[in-house]
Amino acid sequence: MPQPLQPPKQTPPPPATFSADGKAWLIHPVALFNFKPKFCITVDMLKQIFTSVSNNRRDLLQFIVNDINVHMNKYKLDTPLRLSHFFAQIRQEVGLSLQTEENFTYSVSGLKTTYKYFKNNPEEAIKHGYPDGSPKNLRTVSEESQKFVANKAMGDRLGNLGSDTDDGWNFRGRGLKQLTGRDNYVDFANGYQEIWGGEYINFVYNPDLLHTNYKYIVHSGVYFWLKYKLYNVADQGSDESTVNLITGKINQHTKSYKDRYNHFKEIYDDKKIFQNI
Repeated sequence: MPQPLQPPKQTPPPPATFSADGKAWLIHPVALFNFKPKFCITVDMLKQIFTSVSNNRRDLLQFIVNDINVHMNKYKLDTPLRLSHFFAQIRQEVGLSLQTEENFTYSVSGLKTTYKYFKNNPEEAIKHGYPDGSPKNLRTVSEESQKFVANKAMGDRLGNLGSDTDDGWNFRGRGLKQLTGRDNYVDFANGYQEIWGGEYINFVYNPDLLHTNYKYIVHSGVYFWLKYKLYNVADQGSDESTVNLITGKINQHTKSYKDRYNHFKEIYDDKKIFQNI
């Protein structure tokens, strides 16, 4: 007796994944065996560096991650060593909380020991600094006092037009690398198009963009890294002298050489944040 015909065996469809807009993509099973995750950083990695980031700054962390992952090769941030050097320096510039605008809040003694003007004019230090020994919640000064401090401390430096102008305040440190001074703002404006294209942006007339706009916050730090070819220095290794060479390019006379090396050591050797990407 003839056997009934069996329906042809059905081949299951390839597994689906979804794009960001929710549309399904089909992936052939063979492709799964050849798939390698893309070299990338994550927000969780950066949270290990900036451990005190407030909730309203976590969007900035996400922007940093997205921008670097898309442009990793272009930015020369394409190895764990380079990333570790880059973020060690950023950690020193913006602190654990990722503050991208320089703060000129000092105690009276802090003003006198940090800036020559206030050492020579102690009465101004008393007027514009908070009292020594103040509880943490009272260590504040007015914006007008911060402005005065910035202008007297930085008004004659880095291309600023004098301590009697507002240049010290207008061109205070901003962005991932705390870009400071009229000369550096002009330089960033002139060089921006070479890397990112688009229309000319006059950061001298719009300096707050480096604090209020995530794109320029990040790009100002990347620009310095690329302009001075700090990636070439980073490639020399993970020893303290290499970190010091990079620090010297960023701020030659800083007192934070040891701190910056400690940040690098924590990122690269201790936590190994980028080692497995």
